[in-house]
Amino acid sequence: MDSLRSRRTDPDPPFRDESASTPEKHWVGRSFGAAASGYDGVAVLQRQVGQRLLQRLCAAVPSADAVLDLGAGTGYFTERLRTSFKEAQCLALDLAEGMLRHLREKRQCAREAGLVVGDAECLPFAAGTFDVIFANMVFQWCGSLPAAFAECARVLRPGGVLAFSMFGEGSLCELREAWSRIDSYSHVNTFPARGSVAAGLRASGFSLSEVKSVRQRRCYPSLLALMRELKALGAHNVTRDRPRHLLGRGTLERLAQVYEKRADGSSIPATFEVLSAVVRK
Repeated sequence: MDSLRSRRTDPDPPFRDESASTPEKHWVGRSFGAAASGYDGVAVLQRQVGQRLLQRLCAAVPSADAVLDLGAGTGYFTERLRTSFKEAQCLALDLAEGMLRHLREKRQCAREAGLVVGDAECLPFAAGTFDVIFANMVFQWCGSLPAAFAECARVLRPGGVLAFSMFGEGSLCELREAWSRIDSYSHVNTFPARGSVAAGLRASGFSLSEVKSVRQRRCYPSLLALMRELKALGAHNVTRDRPRHLLGRGTLERLAQVYEKRADGSSIPATFEVLSAVVRK
């Protein structure tokens, strides 16, 4: 991309995890890039979670000189970080070039914030670059949480703060259970447990009081509506052992029959577990 700093990262970062349930990084970038134009129209939960996270961050850090919006996506929170930290240099990094292209074209903050294509597990910055890292709904797409947390610790200055949210293992449990009754493939992204997130933070040198866990239940008119939203968010299945063949109509109909037994009246539920923390190096 002509006006983005495209910094390609090491294809084999430390702690690389290629187990079947981990996200396939190439497809994560492609999936979110393709979803960029419609993302803001469906990212209701992501905005709600991010707004609460930003409030917690601003209460903990009243001012900063350098801020990184990690996994900036379309730049919704890049704009708000620019407003909250008016004196700071702000950089927006994302794995998906399509997301940053959308940010550059649609967000006013693009004239002031630096845009960088990069990987959270191998950040293209010198040690001690930032006072604040804001990462809303990002780390669940990393192959290795230890690598991502270690990189955040490396590029933060002493006393710097990481504020993050991510999906936890309880997310989409209904969809995962329904698919398990259909076949043995991985159809749903795997999300980390709260305990493993806390352990990863401590191992990377962050002070930690608590990783908060909140479960939110959202309702959809049908299974198809849920799956369409996941696709529009770029959040459909990108695990390594996902099925590589097209799913037939009969398979999806059987899945709907299994899932929709959970229906409450005219809607079906979907659970999202959100993990979050504001931690200091």
